Amino acid sequence: MKYYKTVILNNGSECILRNGTEKDGKEALDVFVLTHGQTDYLLTYPDENSFSAEQEAEFLKKQTESENGIEIVAETGGKIVGLAGIDAVGTKYKTCRRAEFGISVDKDCWGLGVGRALTGACIECAVKAGYAQIELDVVAENERAISLYKSFGFTEYGRNPRGFLSRITGKWQELVLMRLELDSYARKEGNDMKELIAYCGLDCSKCDAFIATKNDDGALREKTAKLWTELNGVEITPEQINCEGCRMDGVKTVFCDSLCGIRQCALKRGVKTCGDCPDMESCETLSMITSNSKEALERLKNK
Repeated sequence: MKYYKTVILNNGSECILRNGTEKDGKEALDVFVLTHGQTDYLLTYPDENSFSAEQEAEFLKKQTESENGIEIVAETGGKIVGLAGIDAVGTKYKTCRRAEFGISVDKDCWGLGVGRALTGACIECAVKAGYAQIELDVVAENERAISLYKSFGFTEYGRNPRGFLSRITGKWQELVLMRLELDSYARKEGNDMKELIAYCGLDCSKCDAFIATKNDDGALREKTAKLWTELNGVEITPEQINCEGCRMDGVKTVFCDSLCGIRQCALKRGVKTCGDCPDMESCETLSMITSNSKEALERLKNK
């Protein structure tokens, strides 16, 4: 499979997510070996790797040509800093719609959002490939990873108290078995996208406050707060840049929650959007939005 996307990390730097290619063989292998020596939470130790750079290049070539498998690299500053991939659990009919997921990120980039970006990219690819479920195992002590997976909707379905035997501690590591049902995930994503159309017809998913909240992007919060402060003439802090959509449950910016006249009017009238209001065509408040956004008006008319 092929994939390409650019994201902004929490430190403000650009990160390219793309399918690994044959040319990435040596660098990808070096990162794989590096990351497996930085934590005791992964499956193997560096000296257990049996792949050569040539074999890694061939693997990446095969995954690029595959219809249901992919290895995605995260590249920032011209270097690969993370790897993640999906593949079928099995080729037989009973297991071919289940995908397994693996990921590793250079420790120097922990906390920047690389893992979140790679996880989201792999879920996108799994949905596109037609998988019904994506599965993973994670060491129970790895609370940050478990929290990340839960934020995407993964749920625990079992535990293996003797999953990994640690060479470092000499003790067994418990594995948490997690899965994400992709058919219901895809439906939820589709429904959520409809719900992300604001009362006024604007698309909340394109708002920087929403994007910063969804990606937990500290740099974008700071940038948005600075811009909104300049535009509105009042101080807006990065901590106030949190919003999950004006028609969605969850946190909202102060403006969306309390100050937006359109939202307050729609809530009072009990309409799903302004497109359901009989006064839409004559509303002067709404016209301040729709006169500058034909797309918003079209969404309301085609509700």
